[in-house]
Amino acid sequence: MEAMAAGVPVVASNLGAMAEIVTDGQDGFLVPPGDSVELARRVHQLMMDDDLHARMSAAARRTYETRYSPEISYSRLMEIYQLAIESARRRKSAA
Repeated sequence: MEAMAAGVPVVASNLGAMAEIVTDGQDGFLVPPGDSVELARRVHQLMMDDDLHARMSAAARRTYETRYSPEISYSRLMEIYQLAIESARRRKSAA
């Protein structure tokens, strides 16, 4: 997310959280885990293709702004807290 916040496309393994954060071919590339050849190929591709790098950089920043900015994160956190409060109230009134 830090790279995306800075408008840097991400090249990462296609597993775990990165597979959920990066949209392959849009704001970065996802490569098979352990495939160092594909990792190097994708990094090289971004380094050599200025247009691709510019498009993915803009998309990376948009991804950050629409999904992970402090305002979005705060709003989601408040929603989670509200759900937890409501759930606790329901359990308390049912007891």
